[in-house]
Amino acid sequence: MDASIHAEYTCQERIAREYAALCRKRGMRMHIHLSETVKEHEACKAKYGKTPTEWFRDLGVFDLPTTAAHCVTLEDGDIEILKAYGVSPVHNPSSNLKLGSGFMRLPKLLQGGLNVGLGTDGTASNDNLNMFEEMHLAALIHNGYASDPTAIHAADVLKMATRNGALLQGRDDTGVLALGKKADIVAVNMDAPHLVPSFDPLVTLLYSAQGSDVCMTMVDGKVLYENGTYKTIDADKVYFEVRAAQKRLYS
Repeated sequence: MDASIHAEYTCQERIAREYAALCRKRGMRMHIHLSETVKEHEACKAKYGKTPTEWFRDLGVFDLPTTAAHCVTLEDGDIEILKAYGVSPVHNPSSNLKLGSGFMRLPKLLQGGLNVGLGTDGTASNDNLNMFEEMHLAALIHNGYASDPTAIHAADVLKMATRNGALLQGRDDTGVLALGKKADIVAVNMDAPHLVPSFDPLVTLLYSAQGSDVCMTMVDGKVLYENGTYKTIDADKVYFEVRAAQKRLYS
């Protein structure tokens, strides 16, 4: 079971402390937003004399298995704290770029051995939920920022999007294709002009493939989507209801 404290700047110390204690008693996991912007980070230091990472640590939040979204403005000491407590940062490159939040120190986090996941931050700050786009950006932007084409490797990004994401959820039963694991699988159609020829399937997936190239999605052995057909929902009904809700809310 997961719980959430949105962020330091939207929560009071007393509430965060008591909520963390309650969640520990119930064996829950925690999700937070951490140091997403310079403004957020510096305001916390001015208010409490500590970084948001130190603030959450001192309130006992990191005594729970914790996932920390963004982590854009972490200081070296913050990274050491996250590593010591086993906190999993989540990189949200599209959101960070759209909002002008900055660049996560992804190479530093990976070199430090942290379990970094990959996310979208949701449609409100991203506009789509395309994990292939997130992988593509994560594999590119840090090389450009560091002026080093080897700063981030494709294999690391794919692991962030798969195995690392499963582990930060406390799940060792998925995230890899292996005997005894959950059959959580996507199949990609590699017979498309932008994917041919492919000298290295991993590189092709990260730098060339699109979300629209996925031809099958399976969750725990159940096919949910295949070749343009949604197997478990009425797509036309969903579209109709979403458009009706949009008209009701925004007209």
